[in-house]
Amino acid sequence: ARLRPGIDLGLFHARGRGPRHTGRLRCLYVGRLSVEKNLPFLSSIWPRVRSSLAAAGITATLDIAGEGPFEK
Repeated sequence: ARLRPGIDLGLFHARGRGPRHTGRLRCLYVGRLSVEKNLPFLSSIWPRVRSSLAAAGITATLDIAGEGPFEK
């Protein structure tokens, strides 16, 4: 059996767009805020990720959106 995507991938393309190097990176997690998603691990490694990117001249932010037991 072949599973097809639930969306038309042809609607999402980068044709005609050149690379954009703004020196910024925005990372986004969207999902349930629960232990199964291992968000404590993400929050524990994020400072190292951000520091590594900063050393390369990239300002990084991490946004977390969702609901669940870890919501504060």
